Amino acid sequence: MPSPPSSVWIKVKAGSEEALSTARRVLRAFKKYGITVYVDPFLASSLGMKDKALREDMASSVDMAVVVGGDGTLLRLFHTAPEDLPPILGVNCNRIGFLFDYDWRFVEELVAKVAEGNFSIEKRSIGKASVKGINGYRFINEVLFGGKMNYKMTKVEVYLDDEYLYGGRMDGLIVATTTGSSAHALSAGGPLIDPKLDVLVIVPLTPFSPILKTMVVSPTRSVRVRVLKDSSIVFDGIVSLYIPKGSTIDIGLIPGALKLVKVPGGHNLNCKLKSRLLDLPPWSIEC
Repeated sequence: MPSPPSSVWIKVKAGSEEALSTARRVLRAFKKYGITVYVDPFLASSLGMKDKALREDMASSVDMAVVVGGDGTLLRLFHTAPEDLPPILGVNCNRIGFLFDYDWRFVEELVAKVAEGNFSIEKRSIGKASVKGINGYRFINEVLFGGKMNYKMTKVEVYLDDEYLYGGRMDGLIVATTTGSSAHALSAGGPLIDPKLDVLVIVPLTPFSPILKTMVVSPTRSVRVRVLKDSSIVFDGIVSLYIPKGSTIDIGLIPGALKLVKVPGGHNLNCKLKSRLLDLPPWSIEC
């Protein structure tokens, strides 16, 4: 088992009273065990703890980051923080929270296990995308290719390494990680991938041709997408940019870059899958 953290940093979903109340409980619980607690600027302002405020770009200085909210809060943190985030512990607040095993009801139990060192670190691959002249884009879930305007179709060619796979007109194209297989890709008809597998998933969105099918790709492969129209690409629904006709984007995986804290007794995969498909918080359904 890993060593208990000596310091943690709490990131809370801004604008949510529910998340703010839960974050207060998380704060008290960690302090009870003598663990140094830092908080994000929003929480620091709300609690009068400006001396313990740390921005997202300083989060790597602590042993563990605690995200209070839902998957969206984690994704926004990922896209604003530096690349070397510490292990992330998620506390779900009335959200689907597919990446979060525990929710607001069990804060004290969760923190007690962490303080005892009763947890493990699950390492997951994240996606990386290189656009000619623009490098360094990373994503947890997916990169989405679409038309330059929301109502426009796109036209792409897809290659595996340097081998042509298929191409044509479609509403969009998703390239997702294993983690992202439970997000937009699943809603678009893609498969749910076992979290223990490490793959990329290609999902065409309402393509013209029936030949364009979903495909699961080995992590040793590079997926190359060439856009044949001026297009947009969006990472995790958060970061977007426009790319001109003829641009080529290479997509691969960075192994183990996302570190999730796993504590025994949380919501299992069956429960989280039902929650995701029914669009209901996991505590509101029978698992």
